[in-house]
Amino acid sequence: MSDASTVRCPVCLGEVCEPILEVTAKESAQHFVTRERDPGRHDYLVAIISRRWLGQTCRVYKCRQCGFGFSNPFVAGDASFYNAAYPGASYPVIKWEFRRTVAALESDDTSSKIALEIGAGAGFFLDLVSARFFDKKNTIAIEFNETARGRLRKKGYNVVTEDIRSADILIAIDKVDYVFMFQVLEHMDDLDELFSGMRKLIRSGGKIFIAVPNPTRIEYQEKSGSLLDMPPNHIGRWTLQAFEVIAARHGFKVVDHQIEPFAFAEYVWEDLVYYHKLCAQQRGTFSNFTQRISSKTLRRLAEGMAAAILAPRRFFVWIRASWMKQMGGSLWVQLKREN
Repeated sequence: MSDASTVRCPVCLGEVCEPILEVTAKESAQHFVTRERDPGRHDYLVAIISRRWLGQTCRVYKCRQCGFGFSNPFVAGDASFYNAAYPGASYPVIKWEFRRTVAALESDDTSSKIALEIGAGAGFFLDLVSARFFDKKNTIAIEFNETARGRLRKKGYNVVTEDIRSADILIAIDKVDYVFMFQVLEHMDDLDELFSGMRKLIRSGGKIFIAVPNPTRIEYQEKSGSLLDMPPNHIGRWTLQAFEVIAARHGFKVVDHQIEPFAFAEYVWEDLVYYHKLCAQQRGTFSNFTQRISSKTLRRLAEGMAAAILAPRRFFVWIRASWMKQMGGSLWVQLKREN
């Protein structure tokens, strides 16, 4: 799959894009819910994904101009997809990008400023910043998960369900000074509508803080035989250059950026979990057998055994990763709205 294509990059609009992988709807569904674990939900996911793609296959491309990676068709998962793929979704209490953003806010005068988080989850980041920087009455959360919205309202945050790309957002929300978006952008399509919407919503001089998966780590993960960064869950693979291109087109400027520092122990654990999940998709493996165990407790014990058995296969992958640069989990950027 090395020939360049004339598929257009959604970010820089360049037409020199190279295909890097191709998956079927069945392979995608098996990634999220194995047929051995839940055949009904698996088949339902196949139907959902095929409908989103208007077909049975999807390719992932990499733009040679800005480095942006994207699925084609460039279509995000919808509510039915996420409800089937992640019915019991949980939210991390703390992330590196939370702490990095807090450090950046320390030098700002945030009194009386209005903050918005897109994809606020259970509100753990808002809990962190509302205690120090923003009054809760000036803090807004956009969240589509019904359970998470209930938790956000119970905590006292203003919650809206309008899409940031919708014209109705300007009716639901007054102008804001800060926008936060952590591990959300890689799930989103209609990128020009998104950044155009944020341009209209953010006051002059306002800031956007974004964190996405580090593309260097994703590329190494896939080339070392681990999980694919599978559409239609993740449909964009962001680079710093891609951020600079789309920011400039919509009146923003990248004013700061950082790759999360590499944590070897965290990486080893994540890679082992991912490799087990990959093997669980393949018939005839012990990892796949664990998917058939109905008892949650016994299944977790069996999965732990499977991961331990697989560990020696990944040893040299871990060693190579420790020698590489820029291998942290997240890419963090700060954008500023220009006049």
